[in-house]
Amino acid sequence: MASSKEKRGVVVLGAVCLDECWVVETFPSADVKVRALDTYNVLGGNAWNVAYTVQKLSYWDGMGEDIEVVLVTTVGQDGAGDLIRTESGRMGITLAEKTIVTTPRTNIIVSRDTEDRCCIHKRGEQEVEAPDVVPLLGKRAGLEGVTLVVLDSRHPGAALCLANMARQQSIPVALDLEKKREAYLAMLASAQIVHVSSHFVQQIMEGKTDLSGVEGLLEGAKAICTGVNDKFVASLGGIVAHLPSSWLYVVCTFGSRGSYFVANYPPFTVVHIPAYPPSEAIPPGDAIGTGDVFLAAAMHSLLRSPGGFPTRITSSADVAAVEAALTVASRVAGIKTRCHGARLCDNVATLVREAMR
Repeated sequence: MASSKEKRGVVVLGAVCLDECWVVETFPSADVKVRALDTYNVLGGNAWNVAYTVQKLSYWDGMGEDIEVVLVTTVGQDGAGDLIRTESGRMGITLAEKTIVTTPRTNIIVSRDTEDRCCIHKRGEQEVEAPDVVPLLGKRAGLEGVTLVVLDSRHPGAALCLANMARQQSIPVALDLEKKREAYLAMLASAQIVHVSSHFVQQIMEGKTDLSGVEGLLEGAKAICTGVNDKFVASLGGIVAHLPSSWLYVVCTFGSRGSYFVANYPPFTVVHIPAYPPSEAIPPGDAIGTGDVFLAAAMHSLLRSPGGFPTRITSSADVAAVEAALTVASRVAGIKTRCHGARLCDNVATLVREAMR
């Protein structure tokens, strides 16, 4: 597995917001008043969740001084923005912010009995645009010392600009796609690692039956996985078809059903990663941001690989290394459900350290 061992920088571009969470027994129907079981505010947004988790895992395993996380995003001139700046400084995250008036916010309703959720997001009045990227990165604009770029598929102009900068330096790009977003096909064409949600796959599965070019994926999936149908494999194949030749792996998460991934190595077998139930020794939290924690934990696991972060997959042993990283990520994501919001709380540190061994 070719790698870039000497580099430890991680640049994350995307959304940061204030999550206002409301926990209810069951989702209310129209015109029904219900009482909240719990409420809490926590920083969120896909990019924040990834940056925060990578940094926290690095401190917990002793790599904190070796990894610099740079977060490129918009931050408001308000109380939520002040909290983002304070927490970034406390965690050692370098904040490359485009200052706007109002920090984005998300109201999240969580059902305790089914763990389903509903997110209502209010965007900021401006996005990070392509011309903003170099000035925001400042002295890091050359991406010297950067191992990995992570995009959450928001701020599409800036994302494509940063992905192109990474491509010129042969730096892997990890793309998070939870649903169809503007310019997502162009982003796929720039990504080496792709994490997609089952919701995204369902969107592209609709009406898709063409299996040409992905028969190998289908054969592998039927041989190893349960509950994988032809359309799902065709969707994975469709994603792969849009990736550059340098792609490493694609993984799709299915919550309690685990995840499925395929790596860029023949015979392109679809491999199932089981979900890991959380420890009953700690009271339950919620599933908010579990997919982001899964992505961050996978990236952290690959960052701490003995040979450094992978840039190519050239053997079955390399595929096994990706599987191992995703298995660690699945364990960490299961532990996260013992915390509130998209964060790993301090009382799960021992469990997380054990999962990373």
